[in-house]
Amino acid sequence: MKQFRVVIIFLVFSLFWMISCTKESQEELVFDQALDQRSITLPTVINDMLHFDSYADFEEFVSDLTLEEQDTNAVKTAYATLGINLAADSIPNLTDHPICLITEQNISGFNSARKVEETVINNALYNGEDVFSLIEDPYLKSALNEDYSVHVGTRIFTYFDNGGIIIVMDNDWNTYNSIFSKTFDEIHSQSKVFVSSQSKSNWELIYNYDQNGNVLSEKGYTVEDSISAVPQYCDFSDLMIVTDLKNGKLRVELQLDQVFDIYEWTFEDGSKEYAYPLIIDCDERNSGYVELDVWMNCPQCPNGKRRVCRGTVFFECDCGEQRTRKDQLIRTVNGQTWKIDASIWVKSGNVGCSMKYLRKRFGIWMPWTNKGVCTDINGTYKRENTDKSCSDIWYTDIKCLGNGTWPTSISVSKNDVPKIYREPDELDSGHKVNVKGDWFGFGVDGVPRLVLD
Repeated sequence: MKQFRVVIIFLVFSLFWMISCTKESQEELVFDQALDQRSITLPTVINDMLHFDSYADFEEFVSDLTLEEQDTNAVKTAYATLGINLAADSIPNLTDHPICLITEQNISGFNSARKVEETVINNALYNGEDVFSLIEDPYLKSALNEDYSVHVGTRIFTYFDNGGIIIVMDNDWNTYNSIFSKTFDEIHSQSKVFVSSQSKSNWELIYNYDQNGNVLSEKGYTVEDSISAVPQYCDFSDLMIVTDLKNGKLRVELQLDQVFDIYEWTFEDGSKEYAYPLIIDCDERNSGYVELDVWMNCPQCPNGKRRVCRGTVFFECDCGEQRTRKDQLIRTVNGQTWKIDASIWVKSGNVGCSMKYLRKRFGIWMPWTNKGVCTDINGTYKRENTDKSCSDIWYTDIKCLGNGTWPTSISVSKNDVPKIYREPDELDSGHKVNVKGDWFGFGVDGVPRLVLD
């Protein structure tokens, strides 16, 4: 009998061991299938940044993340891989972007900007704060480190909230370390530093393009380190560059290492500004020319200054401006308090809308099951054509999830050419959740749709 009990115990133990191994094998299989399904090539890491051999590789990585998280089945698989019980009434605020998270976890020595922002948001939500919980550009930010930087080819890119990008050339890590903590307006174009934006409006200076307008390869970049001190022979018009920023702003500056005491900008109407760099607001000015005179202080000169050089550049206000709008709605529906965070955007290369829905329970905002959820976008935006003309593009799309389905953050988006802009008051989106049989949200029960403008 004792031997029989030992055999039974051994068999039970073996059964549990086999079940455990089978479960682990299944989890590994799910994980491997998720990786195979995504076919996302993992980049290497250099100085805590992701490294991509080419700009095309960088774009493909971001695009692959975006496309996979548009696939509900892929997202469910990713949540299961992370150990989330999708059958539960609520799930922890682990992540809105499980495929991004899994991908990041498999890159050693890297902490993404997306994860940093998500951690801050989730901590606030657990404390009961009514914070806005959607992350703008989550797929791009999955490729950026916590300093919002990435290494592409031989160049270091740092992204800024205004749509600006600072590109440090030729693997010059000393220069990067000296400027990465500065604001966008504190950094000027100089040797090894190129000031640009996500619109890529001046990238022909640093990249070669193929016949389809795609970035093909790096191009050498140099700036002048000195100019003539004789005004009548000094014209630096070819050293002035214009950078498109979002919200209809243009930045004008010199590709020059020198620093001057006075920068005097004169517009065609005779008005003057003295800032550097110059920021032009296209809501206030139309396309035209601006002239720059640079001066050095000169106590012995009649007017106390000496003009060093002059240049003129044409600036062009495009078809419109890129824009993102966010909004939040909190309602008590059938005895439950719910929140919808919603956004709509037209930005470089992409137009779309997104939403996240949470239920408040015991003072904490949590993802929670519901009867259904839908988000949609409708209207027109503008595209700039190669001849600089503007055309209206109609766009409509909708995505819905059924009863008890995850994730709790969904979006619809369309990739397009980089130069796309808002059409004022023409693009809007709806965001709604069905709670115990009743819909609420933007575009439901007297609440207006979310209009981009």
